[in-house]
Amino acid sequence: MRLFICEFITGGGLQDKELPDGLAREGNMMLEAVLTDLLQTGITDIITTRDDRLDELSLPVKQTAINGDIYSCWQSCMDDADAVLIIAPESENVLFNLTLMAERSDCYLLGSSSGSVQMNSSKLSTANLLHKNNITCIETSALEDKTVDESQNGWVIKPDDGVGAEDCYFCADRDELDELISSINTENFVIQEYVPGIPASLSMICHQGKTQLLACNKQMFSFDPDSPTAKGELQGLVVNGMLEKWDMFNTVAQNIARADTGLWGYIGVDLIVTEAGAVVVEINPRLTTSYVGLRRSLSLNPAELILSIWQNGVMPEVNKKDFIPVNLQLEEANVV
Repeated sequence: MRLFICEFITGGGLQDKELPDGLAREGNMMLEAVLTDLLQTGITDIITTRDDRLDELSLPVKQTAINGDIYSCWQSCMDDADAVLIIAPESENVLFNLTLMAERSDCYLLGSSSGSVQMNSSKLSTANLLHKNNITCIETSALEDKTVDESQNGWVIKPDDGVGAEDCYFCADRDELDELISSINTENFVIQEYVPGIPASLSMICHQGKTQLLACNKQMFSFDPDSPTAKGELQGLVVNGMLEKWDMFNTVAQNIARADTGLWGYIGVDLIVTEAGAVVVEINPRLTTSYVGLRRSLSLNPAELILSIWQNGVMPEVNKKDFIPVNLQLEEANVV
């Protein structure tokens, strides 16, 4: 059995552009984590691509040379594999287009459907889905069409298809908001009322409307007070750092899986934990950085859980009694 792991950032997706150190480091973290886990399941035939500006991987996987157009190279890898796992951003339809490529190939897609990816790539569409299914989420509106309501807590401005803290800004008052709006192209931005609480995320695996919660994560996320527009930044996270909220997070996970049956495999969900409960920020239909600390936190192999869904068609169960918090610092790219 041959698996193709398509990691966009480190695999050549930016071959004609600048390769930022932070993105490359985070991409490497996720790629090496999932490759290590897959190799430990006993799979030996794994292929990936590699940006030639980066050092070769030290793991025993085939690193395919990039000749010409990267998408043609990825298509060839998909055609040559039994299954593909895609690690890519939702922005600019990157994840959606790669998912479509996989669906049109003969290989099995170890990920969510293109319809689910397309919907969850838009914060507006995601919010509409959550509202429709009575799942508590942040109120989200298109910035260019919105007469901004007053807010006691301020506003968050971000791209509709943004990833993580990318171009995410906090405005505490109307003057700051007006200044930011005048400085950006509002066409693809959304505005959300700032919700005070604990930044968090959950990690789960999904299959046909069913889910197994794997982790309740605490995020070290903040808006930089020294930035004129208080730009958001994720410094790190604690995988299963909020185990005491398991029941709350599990309810959210179950509701989301039922609402979007196209979700498959590993899924990340960003949340704000408030005194009133969990508020969903966005759904990430792909591997997220939290995956890097999962194996140590769970004391089991998360890739094996994903493969078991593919091979057995049933949702595996886990026992959280042995789960431990794992601190993941993004700047140093290490797990402690």
